[in-house]
Amino acid sequence: MSGHVHFLYSDTMLGTALQRQVQSAYFHVTGGQADDLDDAIAKVRANQPEVIALVRGQGTDLNHLRGLKHAFPNQSLVLVDPIPSPSSRERSLSLGADMYLPLPASSQQIAFRLRCADRAAWRRLGQRRTCCVCWALSRLRLRAKIGGSMMALFSFAMKMMTSHRQCRLA
Repeated sequence: MSGHVHFLYSDTMLGTALQRQVQSAYFHVTGGQADDLDDAIAKVRANQPEVIALVRGQGTDLNHLRGLKHAFPNQSLVLVDPIPSPSSRERSLSLGADMYLPLPASSQQIAFRLRCADRAAWRRLGQRRTCCVCWALSRLRLRAKIGGSMMALFSFAMKMMTSHRQCRLA
């Protein structure tokens, strides 16, 4: 099971296609169209993902990267670029992106790169956000969406919560 990725895009067709592709790799995916920086920050705050993926479109301002990184310094910020160039890669990384993902790319490559970004975010967020037991409990909801006995998942969660002392990090 992988982490939570939130897509921000201006091109709805490309954004939803990427969401479906990443969701098939067992990521929890949210996303939406974000026209300005304040709208993007509000959507990310509402979802609290580990990875923020900004899909570059024709009207996308790369300066949004700086604002997003300032607002969310511990989350991984990935720029997905359907029209890659060395200058846009260099500029996006200098403005705060943690990773530059050029398209076209295979499903496996996209999933691999996003998993790397997710792990990096959890290393930064891990000590502040939650402990590993609470992290595992938060992942149960994702596993329930994929399939499995809801009662078995619930009983597992109850055992974990009763055996775990109050999380001092939450």
